[in-house]
Amino acid sequence: MTGESSNTTANKTGKDTLVVFVHGFTGEGVATWGRFQEFLTTDASLTRCAFRFWDYPTELAANNLNPVALVKKLFWEDDPNVTTISSGLRTLLSVEAEGFDRIILFAHSMGGLVVQRFIANEIQANHREILDRIAEVGFFGTPSGGLAKAGLGSWLKNQLADMSVFGAFIHDLRRDWSGLIDERRFDPGFPLKFRLTLVAGMKDNFVPQSSSLDPFPFDEKEIIPGNHTTMLKPQATTDLVYGVLKRRLTRGNLTAEQWRQINGETKEAMQLITRIRAAADLGFTEDLKPLAERLTADNPSRLPRVERELGLTLLNGELYREAADLLTRYVEFKLPDGSQPFASDAQAVQQLAIALSGAGDVVTAVARLSELDPQVKNDPETQGILAGRFKRRWLRDRSAVNIGAQALKIYREAFASAKTAGDDEQSYYNGINAAYLDFALGGQDFKSIADEVRAICDSMQVPDYWSVATLAEARLLLGEYDAASRAYQSARQLQHGSRHWTSTGQQALDIIQRQGSPAAAQEILALFRDIKQDYMASRSQA
Repeated sequence: MTGESSNTTANKTGKDTLVVFVHGFTGEGVATWGRFQEFLTTDASLTRCAFRFWDYPTELAANNLNPVALVKKLFWEDDPNVTTISSGLRTLLSVEAEGFDRIILFAHSMGGLVVQRFIANEIQANHREILDRIAEVGFFGTPSGGLAKAGLGSWLKNQLADMSVFGAFIHDLRRDWSGLIDERRFDPGFPLKFRLTLVAGMKDNFVPQSSSLDPFPFDEKEIIPGNHTTMLKPQATTDLVYGVLKRRLTRGNLTAEQWRQINGETKEAMQLITRIRAAADLGFTEDLKPLAERLTADNPSRLPRVERELGLTLLNGELYREAADLLTRYVEFKLPDGSQPFASDAQAVQQLAIALSGAGDVVTAVARLSELDPQVKNDPETQGILAGRFKRRWLRDRSAVNIGAQALKIYREAFASAKTAGDDEQSYYNGINAAYLDFALGGQDFKSIADEVRAICDSMQVPDYWSVATLAEARLLLGEYDAASRAYQSARQLQHGSRHWTSTGQQALDIIQRQGSPAAAQEILALFRDIKQDYMASRSQA
């Protein structure tokens, strides 16, 4: 199918659903979505759908810094801002959605902001004709919470200014969405019945999950392979992204009762989620244990969204058993028809595995990870989590060499996959664990692996705690004690949790002990003096 044919609505005869795709900043109507047009228009199960890949003006050309271009921007023309584009979307739907019973909107990146502004404007104006027919909305890598990096170029482009976390557009949009939608979900007269899905790419470093997922506590979340752009480019209809999108095209509308069950008693859920986030921000995670006990009691009034939020918060506070119980309830939640709307929530399943392992149930943790979609299961992040479960089991019984060897094998595979994908974060994470285990198990490859990890960490443009701590460990494995000490000291100055420093120190102490506690490592030992006693006690019990 050609690009030209994508810009006309398909024949409405026999079709009742219009599906509109909205690209993002500098995107294109068809190209942004890879082979979706080809796959969707030839899918025999989607013959009732008409597909529209919409284009609007957006570019960031090299000549934007040209004086002529700047004058043109100031006095003559510029790409439209997001609010103007949202008005254009309304015009499109007013014309092309005529005669369709259902409307489905999928948007990438900035396109999701366009759709949000359109929906909020329709509610404010009490325009129901289009709203009442919207059945599904999906945002892929949308910076709904804004982007700090967008502010750097906001003076160049209106659209960049609108994506800035510091700008008025994001502030107003979040205020309007919260007041018009989230705070009204418990209202019987709530005007919207569409289901909202937030999709994040596992390797999307451009739009972090804190911006694409976190602003929507009550809605469905999916995590799929790929970075900000490749997540949208399926190579086959068996790819996870195609399956995620197709499920939204083919599932039925929620009944009022199903809506209530999925969201729980929404007013209460909204208040509880606000409380959970406040407690986490203040470091009062322990104070949430009574709420966890209440939610996991045999209570027919379920709050699955709250269970998810609280489970993830308790996991960050190392309350593993409570976190595992809540996340299990969330993932296994069933509607009366037997369907499980949250079973495919990859992030929840990954974190559930970590919680189960922390609570001592490594077998169930590994089983949970094996239930994930093959693409998610074979992603370096999931492989690293899986390897970590075997490593944790080996740390408890170091005589179980076969378990340690299995962890090493998985870490090696994940390291290779991450390098191939150009995923630096997963490369250094899986690489340093592979190097450590190879060293601890008496292997001969740990120095070459550590050297690769060192190079990756050295190349990080914006170092954080984990990249610097990993650099320190790589240098320690290489016997570069002075450089390792400096890196550990640098890591300590970066933002981190106390348990992160403890974990870093325990691994460093283990390496130094296995190296025979050389005199050159004494400065590093002094850095971890406070946790050395606890480490020695844990080793004596192992």
